[in-house]
Amino acid sequence: MEYDDPWKRFKVHILKQVPYFKDLDDDFFEDVHNFMQEENFEKGTEIFSAGEQSSKLMFVTEGFVNLIISDKEGNKFTLDTL
Repeated sequence: MEYDDPWKRFKVHILKQVPYFKDLDDDFFEDVHNFMQEENFEKGTEIFSAGEQSSKLMFVTEGFVNLIISDKEGNKFTLDTL
C-alpha cells in the first residue's frame, strides 16, 4: 500500500522495521498509524519509571535512551543505551 502523506509513510516504515510486526497485513498498518504520534524529550527527561504502567509503545527514531535503575541508596546504574 502506498501513502501520499510523507509522515504516514514514515510511521508505516518504522512499524515495518519491528520484527514483531513484519508479517502483518496492510490493514493493520492502516489502523495503527492513526494512533501514532511524535513526542520529543529534552536530554535528561525521565520518560517512565520502573514499575509504572504505560499505555504507550514507544520507538526511538532519533537520539538515545538510557535505561537506568537506582539502588536503595539512590545510586544510579545504566543498564543499557538504546
